[in-house]
Amino acid sequence: MKRLISASTRLLTEGVMGFLALVALGTACAPLCFDVSPGVEEWFDAVEWVIVGVFAADYLLRLAIATDRWRFVTSPWRLVDLVVIGGALLTLLPQVDDALRGTLALRILLVGRAVVFGARAGMAMVVPRAAQRLVGGASLVRVMRVPGEGSEEATAAGWEDVVGWGRRPTEQWFHAMGTSHERMAPIAESLGLTSADLRTLFDPAVGARVQRTPKAVFLVITIPRVATEGFPEASWSRIVGVLPEAGILTATTSEADVPAMLLGSSSHGAVGRRPFGGQTMLRILELARDRFQLAVSRFGDEEELLQQVPLSDGSTRFLAQVFRLRREIAATAAELFRLGAIVRHLAEGRIAIPGATAEIAASLHSFDEQVTQLQRQFSDLRDDLQSLMDLHLNVKSYQMNSFMRFLAVVSFLGLIPAVAGGLLGMNVLGQPWPVTLGQIIFGVAMGMAISIYVFAMRGWLR
Repeated sequence: MKRLISASTRLLTEGVMGFLALVALGTACAPLCFDVSPGVEEWFDAVEWVIVGVFAADYLLRLAIATDRWRFVTSPWRLVDLVVIGGALLTLLPQVDDALRGTLALRILLVGRAVVFGARAGMAMVVPRAAQRLVGGASLVRVMRVPGEGSEEATAAGWEDVVGWGRRPTEQWFHAMGTSHERMAPIAESLGLTSADLRTLFDPAVGARVQRTPKAVFLVITIPRVATEGFPEASWSRIVGVLPEAGILTATTSEADVPAMLLGSSSHGAVGRRPFGGQTMLRILELARDRFQLAVSRFGDEEELLQQVPLSDGSTRFLAQVFRLRREIAATAAELFRLGAIVRHLAEGRIAIPGATAEIAASLHSFDEQVTQLQRQFSDLRDDLQSLMDLHLNVKSYQMNSFMRFLAVVSFLGLIPAVAGGLLGMNVLGQPWPVTLGQIIFGVAMGMAISIYVFAMRGWLR
């Protein structure tokens, strides 16, 4: 039965429901805009009732498999579905006879239902775009487990193991790839985090942050991913860390395999030492530091290449590369600043890691100094890139000014014969003044020569 319900919900996607709502919108509005026969109007009503039935079936099926039914019922778009279904069922009440069906109130209800159908059709575009921000679902999540008994070998685990660990944390490390805040809701609830705060932790528009509850510390770290070859645009890995009194859970919405990143690199030390959660989180912070160091190195290499571009070749493509690099440096520096603030909070003890030792505190203080040095490097990169961009823009401005100066000189020289021709007219012969054509040419030439000499002496021809 459950498989049948799941298959039905996969068939009735938002795209399908939006299309049906669009059809229902047309059948609801057509009788209001055109003079149709009673038979055609009955056919429109039949189509609309079929669509309302599909909406009702979709609503009931999704309500049956919803993990949080109250949230499902109070969702804004599900309230729209209820209006679509309830507005149609209202006309079936025994108190509504055929005479009452034609009253102004029910006609307004039909128009309102058509508007709701239009809004429901727009949901097919809104919901998928919003869903793109939360990557991963029930069929994509993968869980790895590292036991906290000195072993550094990651093995596959199930999501039910993670939920059980959330209720009774033990010294081990779970990492979930391709998850979402909805799947993490039971664990967050067990550890005292509200659903709104959990949604914020998974929101890609929110940067790195740390939050403490009576039972756990929730930490978000955003790690840059830059290519080791070439200079493609940088991307980001968002890691949500959950540190209760024992163990640790990390989660990503992407396929970022954090255990493989740490266990495959000797530079991050052992992750199976106690306290397991504190040591592992420290290694993840070191991983973030290394990625930021790689980012500042790659940005520096790209900036050196841009500095080799000749000043005369400040094309639009060059400026586009500079603006893109400046945007990436600013975004990375902002995330590094947030990471530094989190490390400073942890190092100063304002937010304590469960089971933190003196060794972890000393490492956090050293880490804070390293982050400060990285921030200076990003600041230097930003200043150098701004100077490079200003240099090319100033050269372009100088070249434009030189051309405009040349154009002004040419225009002034052309003004001398134009004034002479305007005063004397087109024909010189037969006029009442004793001036010949040669004399006029000589006067114009001398005027232009004197003007050129004056411009040269002023340095305007350089």
